[in-house]
Order: sequence, then C-alpha cells, then structure tokens
Amino acid sequence: KIRTTRAFGESTVSKILELVENSSSHKSKSENFISKFARVYTPAVCGAALALAVLPPVLRLLTGLDGDWGTWLYRALSFLVVSCPCALVISIPLSFFAGLGGASHEGILIKGSNYLETLSKTKTVVFDKTGTLTQGVFDVTGVHHNSLPREKVLEYAALAECASSHPISRSLQRAYGGHIDRDRVTDIQEFSGNGVVARVDGVTVAVGNDKLGIAWHDCHSVGTIIHLALDGQYAGHIVISDVEKPHARDAIAALKRIGVEKTVMLTGDRAKVADHVAQSLGVDEVHSELLPADKVAQVERLLGQSGGKLAFVGDGIAPVLSRADIGIAMGAMGSDAAIEAADVVLMDDDPLKIAKAIRISRKCIRIVYENIAFALIVKALCLLLVAVGAANMWAAIFGDVGVMVIAVLNAIRALRVSKL
Repeated sequence: KIRTTRAFGESTVSKILELVENSSSHKSKSENFISKFARVYTPAVCGAALALAVLPPVLRLLTGLDGDWGTWLYRALSFLVVSCPCALVISIPLSFFAGLGGASHEGILIKGSNYLETLSKTKTVVFDKTGTLTQGVFDVTGVHHNSLPREKVLEYAALAECASSHPISRSLQRAYGGHIDRDRVTDIQEFSGNGVVARVDGVTVAVGNDKLGIAWHDCHSVGTIIHLALDGQYAGHIVISDVEKPHARDAIAALKRIGVEKTVMLTGDRAKVADHVAQSLGVDEVHSELLPADKVAQVERLLGQSGGKLAFVGDGIAPVLSRADIGIAMGAMGSDAAIEAADVVLMDDDPLKIAKAIRISRKCIRIVYENIAFALIVKALCLLLVAVGAANMWAAIFGDVGVMVIAVLNAIRALRVSKL
C-alpha cells in the first residue's frame, strides 16, 4: 500500500527539476553583455567588410590604377568569415551551462547563471546555526532545579509543545516517550522565538527560554535551556544539546582557504551556547538570542559592511535568504519556502559544499573571461592580417571555426569539479 501526501507537481523533486530546467532563463551579466555586443558588433563588421570590398578599388581607380576588384572582394569575404562572433555567442553560454551542470552533478543546484556569477564574488558568508552548522537533532541531556519528578517535567513540556514542529519540540516529545494525547491540551499560544504557553489538564504550562516572561534559574550547562513554569510557579529547566555537523568545521576552514573574508553565525540560541559553537567551529563573528526579524536586520547591517557579495546559508528563514545577495538553502532539511526563496540549494545539507559551490562559480567565470579574451585577441589579429593581405581564407577559417572549437573545448572544462 502506498499513501501519497501531495501531487507530483507540488513535490520537492518536481520543484527541483523545474529549477534545473529553468536555470538557463536567468542570464548573467556576461551573457547579457555578449548578446548586446553581438547586436552592435555584427552590423559593424559587415559594414567594415563592405567598405573593404569597395573603397580600396574605388580609391585605386581614382588614382589611375587598376581597381583589382577580385583581390579586395576576396579579402572582404575572408574578413567577413573571421569576424563571425560564433566563438563568443556559443562558448560563453556553454561555459555557464557546463558550470551549472558540474554543480548539479555535485548536488548543488544553482538557479541561474546570474547567481553563479554573483556567487563567485562572495566575500562574506552568514550561517544560521540550527540545521546548517549543527545537525538540528536535539537531545535532552538533563533536567535541573526541578520540583517535580523528571518524567513529569518532560510530560508537561512535551504536551505543551505538541502542536509545534520545531526541532526542540520534537526532542521534548522524543525524551518523554509516552503517548501525546492532544485532547489534554487547550489554549495553545506560541510566542515566536520565545516559547509556548498552553493549558495541560487544566494547568497553565509555560515552556520556553528566559525571554518568555517566567521566573527562571540560571544553568551552567552548555546547551539550549528550556524553562518550565506551572500556574506561574517555576518547575525546573530542561537542558537540550545540539550536535555539530561532521563537516561544519572543515567547511569554515575551506571558506577561509578560498578567500572568504568573514564568516558569521546567527542564532536564536543563548549567548553561552552560540559562543561555544562559534569558537569550536572557528567562526569569525557570532550574534545570539535573535528573533527572525533580528536576523534580517543583522544581514542588512552586514550587507552595508561587506566589500564583496554576501551569502546567507539556512534551512528555513525565507526573508533572510531573499534579502542576501545569494541565498543558499539546505535542500534535505529546508522548508519548501526556503527552497523557493533561495538562489542555491544544497541537496545533501553538507556545509562543505558551500566552498565547493564558490570554487565552481569562480572556475566558470574564469573560463568565461578566458574565452572572451582569447576570442577577441585572435579575431582582432586575424582581421588585421586579412585586411592587409597577410593572411588568406585558411587563416580566416581558423579565426572563426578554429577559435570557436578551442573556446568550446575550454568551456567544457567547467564540467570537471576539482576536490577541495
């Protein structure tokens, strides 16, 4: 028996396929420049070829010499062959297609060549902590200052949080381990970033951090501290710890190796926990105890300070992903809204892929510039030699087809992704 939860068109797989198929519609500045360049360049060289075929013979006739129409017509046709912009018009989009394809092969979905170009200029990377640098799998590691048995504290907390899908709520329900009877819970009020207040078996239960407005006792344990109050009376706190992702530390180190100037971590967690994680991973700057709106404000502040482009990496904060120069979403854990809002999607949630994505984008842009420079220099040289009669049609064909083939072969190099 198979149970379907949504139509295929609404599934994550369908959306990802659509992103890959439509990635070519988002053109980079380089592609747009080549399109505009070709619109001006093509009529200009056609006019130059016509002038080369007509003006020299006419001038020779005016001076009493033989017009030699055949020679100048041959040079004009050779000039026209050389001037064909195929190498630029074909190899530049192909370089971006190869870059997007190479990234997709590595599980990095980039929604367009414009984002690929912006990604190559990234100098600041901002991370959301939970689910990005840490696994987002919380485990209860202690219950302290409790006036009730441990099991009863966990039961009240789990029932109060039963309507939430937040990882911390799931960890409380997992630690309780009993049946969650939602009929026992009424009047649920959720305070974003702070906690939940609900009535459980007629008792008012407040579960949340120290900003929820309940009396609390400090805890020296490192982790997320969830305080519990029953009918306004403090009943203890629960210590929940998250685990770093296996490659999180390597990801930060890899970003610094490739020239990213600043790494920043934003979290709604307590300062003690945030500082511990940031120090362990080697993050340059950390901001803690933030609500979602505070994270948007921090990104806007960093945008004003950043010399290059700023990338934000997260799994669920769509407004921040949209506000950054480049939004990078975790595809496996990320919400549908985050995947839609992001410019880049990491399919396996591995933060080490961020540095790889930047390396792919820089390699792709480097190949684009190589092709532009090579094509323009060789064509300019061949045009000059053909115009003065120092090169024949064979050289003209090389200046067109030969340069195009070399540029295309160079563009294909973007498919190969080197290891970090």
